[in-house]
Amino acid sequence: MNAITQKILPLSDERPITYDLRLAIPHMAALSHDEIKDNVWQWLYSFSTQTICRRKQKHIRYNYFQFYVPFFPFIKRHRDLHGRKNWSDPEKKLQYVIDKIDDGYYVHLEMDRFYMPGFQGFNETHFIHTECIYGYDLDKKVLYVTGFTELMGANLQKRKLEFDDFRKAYFSFAQKKLCHWITNQRVRRNVRVDFDVGLMKKQLSCYINSTRPSLYVISINGKKRIKLPFEPRTSAFGINANKFVADLILKEYEGSLHSNHSLRLHALYEFQNLMAKRLAYLALINFVDKNYADDYATIATKYLSLRNLYLKYDITKKREVLISIYRKLKSLQDEEEIILHKVIVCLNENG
Repeated sequence: MNAITQKILPLSDERPITYDLRLAIPHMAALSHDEIKDNVWQWLYSFSTQTICRRKQKHIRYNYFQFYVPFFPFIKRHRDLHGRKNWSDPEKKLQYVIDKIDDGYYVHLEMDRFYMPGFQGFNETHFIHTECIYGYDLDKKVLYVTGFTELMGANLQKRKLEFDDFRKAYFSFAQKKLCHWITNQRVRRNVRVDFDVGLMKKQLSCYINSTRPSLYVISINGKKRIKLPFEPRTSAFGINANKFVADLILKEYEGSLHSNHSLRLHALYEFQNLMAKRLAYLALINFVDKNYADDYATIATKYLSLRNLYLKYDITKKREVLISIYRKLKSLQDEEEIILHKVIVCLNENG
């Protein structure tokens, strides 16, 4: 029997709903399997409605904006703690990655981009970033890696990383740590999550009111299960996260903050785009008025325009652009709240 010399796990080319690798990779992996693809979207429509903007009190420029997805049922996930004893042998670490891929796991680990051709920072600066390894080829001596080649961009790219470059990129990071985690994720193809309009109403209400529910009752494979959400320490949650980003841009305009908000504004657009898809789905199954879905799609497009406007400011540094973005953000948030309140009324009537 011939030994396996190559294995590449499926990774959909469909655009993920968010740039955050913690959700983007599981999403793309799950969408690679036709038998669960539709159910994955149903899950995201009915569950993932929250946003977070966290910040470090003493370093406000480092705050970030992201989706809040405490539970993704289509992925089996486990983390391995690696100390100095088990990363000291480069071949053992390479074999660890290959063994995990053979078992169907996508391997998430941190590496130094200085040693990664095709990634921003190659041969220029030592920058540690999380990447995902989803395949290998023993004959060509390469690993298949996906990540954001440009850190300020929002497009995932697939690259080949030679074994020697992997050893350098990984050990440049690992030797500076007493220990570190490696996250492994595998697709669960035997899961079915029922669409739950009641759960969606609860999520939308929490989003509008910027609150966190204490628990979720979810139907998985026809059985009710209770899930306790992770309670993050955060400065803003739900729609207040959107308002917090607007306040940051106002501070930038006033000169009390110097930061780059392009990723935050892009995350806002991604979230609004998901919400637009959610309402389009609800309109399709006759739970809400199609006009609400169309209006929300227009809002999502306007958020994309604001992100592009900020990119323009980043080049020209014309400060009046910032105040324009701030005012438009506040106006869009008011429009969003009005539509979502109407949506909840429809769901109460039809759900």
